[in-house]
Amino acid sequence: MLRTPAWPALTLALSLAACGGGGGSSSSSTSAAATAAPAVSGRVPGAPPGTVVHLVAPEAAAPDEGLLGHAAAIVATVDVDDAGAFSWPVEADLPAPSEALVSAPGRALLRAPLAALRGQEVALAPEAVIEARATDPAGAPEVDAVAMILDATGAPVPVPPDGLGTDRDGRLRVTRLPAGDYTLLVGSADARRHALARVAVGAGERAALDLRLAEDPDLERRYIEAALGRAGAAALLEGSALEDAHGHEDGEEVAQ
Repeated sequence: MLRTPAWPALTLALSLAACGGGGGSSSSSTSAAATAAPAVSGRVPGAPPGTVVHLVAPEAAAPDEGLLGHAAAIVATVDVDDAGAFSWPVEADLPAPSEALVSAPGRALLRAPLAALRGQEVALAPEAVIEARATDPAGAPEVDAVAMILDATGAPVPVPPDGLGTDRDGRLRVTRLPAGDYTLLVGSADARRHALARVAVGAGERAALDLRLAEDPDLERRYIEAALGRAGAAALLEGSALEDAHGHEDGEEVAQ
């Protein structure tokens, strides 16, 4: 099994990247008047304060590419102004985005072609929320565990990362979800225990889960695949296995 205590922290960093904290390009907010360069722009009428728009490259990542692949597909993240407008200058060394992912407090994530945000009314549905409490095999709270949320296709959902880590009571709260079927994967802070739950939740609804984390090699692999994709997970696990084998051999030599 992978015994890397820093692994959940890496997962949270990837979640932050997918939520606009470090995707394909640096996050920025640029007004239309600030630049004469070609720009992509649009408007989200009625967007609440704190709304951002993730601009997604034309060739989105496949579900099995994991959270890292989906984070890389985000070209930039821009703030929405008080009128609901946003604009971003197209950079020569980056692909021009073709889709927008609107992330607004209290609303469901909305993915739409950029053309749909130019002069057309778009409605942001009420968010669905998943709340969970994670415990260890003895029933104690799993503090600083990290969750990932996958949609029905197995693709990671770029929800705000601050809801993906458990607090001192082992609780987490995943917000901004569209109505649908989801898989919640949770890994402990020491990377030793995992849990999985499937849940359906509707617009404006809240689902509550209790998760008991345990050592499970299959869930561990599933968790890593969700973060790094199948190829990345295979490479990481293979490297971990080689390190374990070398460590075992070194221990035998010392014993002799």
